[in-house]
Amino acid sequence: MGEWLRDCVENHSDCPRNSLSTLPTRVLYVDPDSNKLRLVVTNGKRGNYVALSHCWGSIMPLKLTASTLHGYASEISMEALPKTFQDAVIIAKNLRIHYIWIDSLCILQDSPGDWESESGRMADVYTNALVTIAADQSADCTGGIFAERGEEDAKSLPIQVASCSCSYCTVFARWRRRRFYPFANHAADHFPARSGLHSRGWTLQERLLSTRMLHFTPTELVWECTTQISCECRIAGLVPGQHLIFKRAFVHPIQESEASNHKMGGQIARRIHGPLVDDVGQDHTGLTQLHWQLVIYEFTARSLSVETDRLPALSGIANLICRRSSQTY
Repeated sequence: MGEWLRDCVENHSDCPRNSLSTLPTRVLYVDPDSNKLRLVVTNGKRGNYVALSHCWGSIMPLKLTASTLHGYASEISMEALPKTFQDAVIIAKNLRIHYIWIDSLCILQDSPGDWESESGRMADVYTNALVTIAADQSADCTGGIFAERGEEDAKSLPIQVASCSCSYCTVFARWRRRRFYPFANHAADHFPARSGLHSRGWTLQERLLSTRMLHFTPTELVWECTTQISCECRIAGLVPGQHLIFKRAFVHPIQESEASNHKMGGQIARRIHGPLVDDVGQDHTGLTQLHWQLVIYEFTARSLSVETDRLPALSGIANLICRRSSQTY
């Protein structure tokens, strides 16, 4: 994990550099020397933090409310956290990042005003995170992030090098993956059927707006940024194909002033958006509308537990598009 993160920060010219971001309104401070956390009101402080993308499920055993605010500011023990949150803290410690943002513990869940205000900042929360942890395989907060791998995923075949009899010359081969992690494209009918994180409405903007993401899938660990995808079954990084073009549009959007210049806009658009440019012809300002249509296509294939969340769950993407265009939402 750490090698992927360092490589991205230091070597990926198309990914944002590691400059300290303004922290969200509230974050959890992870004490590196103990199993304790505490809620911190940041007041505009800058620093690195990780964000968690996860499924709530039907029950949230621990959440921030007016009655728990004071106590959480003093201390939260690891033992009190549901399993998914515990695993996220372990990952943050492994990456040596001291702040973590978890929605249910950083937004007041019994305050409509705070919820409305903070949900409107969701785009910045995920865009500014140094990396987002994606609990892909868990259906709720109690399922944990680390999955038990199936026999096929753990099995390997030892191949002895014929010219050498020592054990150090044994090569181990694994079965080729039949299912890769769900790509960040706009295929609502993408096979196989959606499950877990990729079936939920809120998590679409979390994935599209995150500069870097660590996916903990049922079969392997996957790194995703706007430059490449790397995973345990194909360690050498892949260059972005169609599965990353959709995501890159939100990390590297074309400003309307650039798009109006056909020559410059065309060069930038082709590098970032690839074949989507062909769908809008010479008027690259149409890319904004095209991406919004693709967002709606993808979003409506997902589920929401609360029907009234339909517009708030899109607000981060909508606000980002409005800031970078002359359009309104």
